[in-house]
Amino acid sequence: MWKRAAFALVLAALALAGAAQEKKKPAAAPAPPAPKMQAMMEMYRKAAAPGEPHKHLAKMVGTWNVSVKAWMGPGEPSLSQGTAVFTSLLGGRFVEQRYTSTFMDQPFEGLGLAGYDNVQKKFVSLWIDNMGTGFFTEEGQLGPDGTTLTTASTYNDPATGKAKHGRSVTRWQDDAHFTVEMYDTAPDGKEVKAMELAYAKRGGKPGRK
Repeated sequence: MWKRAAFALVLAALALAGAAQEKKKPAAAPAPPAPKMQAMMEMYRKAAAPGEPHKHLAKMVGTWNVSVKAWMGPGEPSLSQGTAVFTSLLGGRFVEQRYTSTFMDQPFEGLGLAGYDNVQKKFVSLWIDNMGTGFFTEEGQLGPDGTTLTTASTYNDPATGKAKHGRSVTRWQDDAHFTVEMYDTAPDGKEVKAMELAYAKRGGKPGRK
């Protein structure tokens, strides 16, 4: 009888030892993703990677003095001065602009985000300010000269409640100077110049190329 009991104990010990060894076995390595999944992951990686267009936008990082001309109708424009602070965001994928000035003798502040969409292959931007509650959006392409960015803009017109379209042209004279010309659509359908902003980087060279 005692032999049977001893044999049973030996079997139990062996079973426990086997279970312990099973627990100590390392987990099996995950299977590599399928080729189709690998290709999709590579597409997402490329779409998320900053490139040369983002380096172009990175030149704007810093503090700028801004001279503004604004046309409210025919005749001479109103003049004002502002300050713009550009900051790089999310690993150089976007640039934020915080702008302050006065407009019609009232404090004015705006916030802009600019980037380059690798999927659309377009420069894109978004603007909001304390003169409204809607979004002003733009998208466009850099010209062959590498210094002129032309974008189409869209915003909701408070007078009609409908989407209104315009155009902006940004020209870089050098790394310390660039201008933005903004064009609107008049009631007769003709394009009119609405604003011109001249940016000069603080600490930049006074001359232009």
